[in-house]
Amino acid sequence: WSAILRELPDITDIQITKHKNKDGFIKLTMTIHSSSREPMTLEDFKEHMKTNMKGSEAQLIRDNVLIATRVFDKKVKTFMKTIVMGKDNPMHILLYTYRVEFQQRGAAHVHGVLWMDMTKLEKTIPGLTRSYSKLRYDQELKDPVVAGVVDGVEIENNCKPLTTMVDMFITCSLHPETAGGEDVAAIAKETQTHHHSKSCKKKQTICRWNMPKLPSEETVICKPVKEDEKDDMKQAEKALDKVRDILNDKEVMQLVWDSCPDKGQTKEEYQRNRKQRIIYLCELAGVSYNDYKRFLKMSRCGYSVVLQRDTDEVWINAFHPDWLRAWNGNIDVSPVFGFYVVITYITDYNYKTEPE
Repeated sequence: WSAILRELPDITDIQITKHKNKDGFIKLTMTIHSSSREPMTLEDFKEHMKTNMKGSEAQLIRDNVLIATRVFDKKVKTFMKTIVMGKDNPMHILLYTYRVEFQQRGAAHVHGVLWMDMTKLEKTIPGLTRSYSKLRYDQELKDPVVAGVVDGVEIENNCKPLTTMVDMFITCSLHPETAGGEDVAAIAKETQTHHHSKSCKKKQTICRWNMPKLPSEETVICKPVKEDEKDDMKQAEKALDKVRDILNDKEVMQLVWDSCPDKGQTKEEYQRNRKQRIIYLCELAGVSYNDYKRFLKMSRCGYSVVLQRDTDEVWINAFHPDWLRAWNGNIDVSPVFGFYVVITYITDYNYKTEPE
């Protein structure tokens, strides 16, 4: 979008308006005003850029950092005010903090943290406050294998409220009914797909973002293993590494998809077919499916989450469907269950120095 400066050197204003489409979903429309042209929406300008302008988008951003940053800053502030902090947002965001960083090509991006109002969310998700209280005071989350009632009292499950919250607001699905619509699924495929780059290897790993992600038929909470479960953890890591080897092999992954090549028309069909593909993936990796599900819930340190994910979604970054539709660009959303992690995250980014 930075190419706006080259085409519209006499830009006078950037306006962003919020409106609802025919399905009631919120979208943001950016209008660029200049003294030499009729006002253009960002979508109109993108089409104009494809048709009439030459050069890569990265080069255009490098050549026009100022206007690109102005456009980005305006959009971020409008998005935070009208979408994230909007009174109709069911996430009930109380507070937020973020920092803007710049890539080497000059493109701006944001890292931030959101705090939700647990009192309001508790009305929708009973038990959520107690689950987070246990996390805050480093108490073990109870996750019974079978739900039920003992002596008239329901067996406590601290993981269920957390997975309910995650599934309510976050997904990585490319299935229209689960992703929030065909338009969102298309945006997700275009903007949320991870591609390895030199940034992936900054910490001497193949990918510091741990892509591809492991598929799962349901969202699960990973719990830190106890001292007497260390041997099980080693077994789990070996088994999951076998699955990751398959995920990184495009030819074998095509066989996995060919075993059940239908995404599914309905949400129920999608869930059923997804499970079949994951079972076949485990067979090819030589890992018992029941063991695989058990291993997914194990963690060496701290609590984390594994999203429900199909075998063709292992490269998709998590997103909030309504936010992705409104932003119409890459936007990664992750739940955080460690209070210490939040503190260090904010501190690291606030005191991180910019490159010379």
